[in-house]
Amino acid sequence: MPSHKTRHFLSLALLLFKPNPNLRALSLRFFSNQSWLSVRGNPIIKWPSPPDVPCSLPHPNPAPNPNPNSSGANFSQNDFSTIANLLADPSISPGSSLQSALDRTGIEPGPCLLQAVFDHFDSSPKLLHTLFLWAEKRPGFRSSATLFGSMINVLAKSREFESAWSLILNRIGGDEEPGLVSVDTFVIMIRRYSRAGKSQSAIRTFEFASNLDSFLNSESEMSLFEVLLDSLCKEGLVRVASEYFDMKRKLHPEWIPSVRVYNILLNGWFRSRKLKRAERLWVEMKRDNVKPSVVTYGTLVEGYCRMRLC
Repeated sequence: MPSHKTRHFLSLALLLFKPNPNLRALSLRFFSNQSWLSVRGNPIIKWPSPPDVPCSLPHPNPAPNPNPNSSGANFSQNDFSTIANLLADPSISPGSSLQSALDRTGIEPGPCLLQAVFDHFDSSPKLLHTLFLWAEKRPGFRSSATLFGSMINVLAKSREFESAWSLILNRIGGDEEPGLVSVDTFVIMIRRYSRAGKSQSAIRTFEFASNLDSFLNSESEMSLFEVLLDSLCKEGLVRVASEYFDMKRKLHPEWIPSVRVYNILLNGWFRSRKLKRAERLWVEMKRDNVKPSVVTYGTLVEGYCRMRLC
């Protein structure tokens, strides 16, 4: 009688060696010295891409910029150094102390100047928060979406979630700065909540975003749902992700999950070494007539081999 391990190998072989055009690509990726699921260019979730023109430190002797708030990447090295020195000064604290010191500099900030400062001082959330709020009060200053995302990320990374939400809520539905709060904003919050082990807060963030007019019944809502599941699974919270997935299916019986949703949960169960749960999910996927992708087959192969069943 074949052993339990042999039966799993045979079932996997039957699954994989059916004629399938994706198998050649799968075999090339699987037999490598690195998990092909983590190879750059083949992510389960496509995270927000970086801006086309990143803000960076200027040339040591830049040409004068008559309008510091213009949409270029040029800003004064002296302005950057002045702000950097203030942030590094131990006698200056966040809040009114820093704001007064910034007022005395006479600097007219632009988003690229602040972005460069954020890139070099992202471990000082309260100081950067004060700097951001000070800049917003300056005449003519308009934050970019990239800078706003950096501010939210700095606060959430240091678990200053209340301050992050204060910025978000003050800008939802505003006419002065449209586009600052986007799906990328909530991706940051969900990922940071998940990393902090705050699964229910991550779920509530998704539900809040889903009820916004700009997200309701849109592709952004489903993309954010996939981000939620992926973030929870990557932090070992696959049971929470699965329970929320099951609840969503009960509330919306007509909803057929995408193959990406199944791939995320399959990968999560295999990473948690829960073979029966992964196989049960695979059965559900076939029952829903969801066509497996290359990622699906790769997840199955890697999962079985991680558990030494192939």
